Amino acid sequence: MTKVYGASDDLIELEGFITHEMDCYNKVTTFTFDDGTKAKIKYGKKHEGESIGVWQIEVIAKGTGFIELQECFDEDGKIYSDVLILNNSVTSFNAIKRKCSE
Repeated sequence: MTKVYGASDDLIELEGFITHEMDCYNKVTTFTFDDGTKAKIKYGKKHEGESIGVWQIEVIAKGTGFIELQECFDEDGKIYSDVLILNNSVTSFNAIKRKCSE
């Protein structure tokens, strides 16, 4: 299993079967996984009309290895990020970063 989530305000972590860390300060990052799952990740989530200090993950496409997306709305939590969970059939990814427009 691989978990994908944000940490601090500048890192995206992949933990588990795939392990990787990347700097994504002030970036929107789109991940495409080899199973067909595609997700967009950025720091700063809108909740009830307010911006909160939580990493947001938007699933664009669910591939064969997609298990679930755990949503977070607690900026004071241990992990203040949505968490994307993929099974071990996912072995690689491509990430494209672009500067946030906000």
